[in-house]
Amino acid sequence: MRGPGTDARPPSRSRAIVGNAWTAIAVLVIGLGVATSLQPAPELDGNPAKGGALYQSNCTRCHAADGAGGVVVGAVVAPDVCWSALAPTFGSTARVRHAILSGLDDHGGQLDPAMPRFRGRLIDAEIDNIVAFLQTLPQRRPDPKATTAADSG
Repeated sequence: MRGPGTDARPPSRSRAIVGNAWTAIAVLVIGLGVATSLQPAPELDGNPAKGGALYQSNCTRCHAADGAGGVVVGAVVAPDVCWSALAPTFGSTARVRHAILSGLDDHGGQLDPAMPRFRGRLIDAEIDNIVAFLQTLPQRRPDPKATTAADSG
């Protein structure tokens, strides 16, 4: 005997499948969120707060306070130094450190002469702090208004 407000028919098979699909999706989304939150943050060799202070006093004139670069220095536009811009070019913190210290890229090529060489001006721990700070700068999306040679024609 069924009470008032109950469905006289059992739930359809397709309804049960849809319900199970939504349950599976919910479990997957929750599981991904938990897995993501359990992954350790990247280890920083330096102190980002100290690095931020060093960055402000040594780097902002060319690379801007937010790391976006864009400042014209002589005939060169200073590059973006946010980690999302540095990582594809340098690939590791060691290579970024080397570039800051020596003014050389991975292959021994000189960075722009306007880029100061910090070997002897800053100690290793200070360079580590600056690199740690650069890793905390927010990732930026490419400027949609920027054009490339292919775009112009």
